[in-house]
Amino acid sequence: MTFSTRLSELMKEKKITAYRVGIDLNVSQSSVKNWLSGTNIPNGEKLQALAKYFGVSVSYLFNETDSPTPPNNTAPYISPDEYEFVTKILDLPPEKRKAIETLING
Repeated sequence: MTFSTRLSELMKEKKITAYRVGIDLNVSQSSVKNWLSGTNIPNGEKLQALAKYFGVSVSYLFNETDSPTPPNNTAPYISPDEYEFVTKILDLPPEKRKAIETLING
């Protein structure tokens, strides 16, 4: 299941329209429609906001877990900027990630 499918299912389940999501999260209706079509995915800040809005984890939105909410207190909260930064690192090719790890560990 993709992010767009999961988002669509949550919206249907809660009977919420793209227009309503846009208003509530302060984004355009076309942005929400792009998320639903799989054209784009929201940035870290909006991902966190979407997860909170639907009462689920970001991992659930990306179908990395079947459990809508994470177990209590298993991981510290990270800010949307930190999430976006970590996501960028994880998207790097392995050799570049290794270079960053070497830099961090000295």
